[in-house]
Amino acid sequence: MMREYGWSGTEIGLFQISGLPVVLKFLMASPIDLFRFRQSNYFKWSVLLGGGFLCCLMVLSILNIEITTFKTLFIVAVCTTLITSWLDVPINAFAIQRFPEVERPKTGAIRSAVTALASVVGGETHVIGVRSFGLGVAFLYL
Repeated sequence: MMREYGWSGTEIGLFQISGLPVVLKFLMASPIDLFRFRQSNYFKWSVLLGGGFLCCLMVLSILNIEITTFKTLFIVAVCTTLITSWLDVPINAFAIQRFPEVERPKTGAIRSAVTALASVVGGETHVIGVRSFGLGVAFLYL
């Protein structure tokens, strides 16, 4: 799809670096543990980071890929990936707290299965949406 908009192979390859924050996710738990809210720490972190994620999605939906520079798109993509990866930490911790003690070891397997299924379904939905309605419409269902 990026080729259709005139992106070079180098730009497409560099754009993949925007996914780097996912690899560094283990570092993102420290700020959540260091800067604690008085009550409902994981819930409040989830709301805070969720708001940032929504802001990033709004910016992505406003940008026109045909006229926006590579640098701008890259920065927004890195910010979105960073916040999405960071958001995953308090959401998982919050969910694990809600499980009974004996069920907690199973949570990793359940989360992995749900994440894999959501990736496949979400990816296909995105591709079909972009092909049918254009790039801007895809962000409406996100």
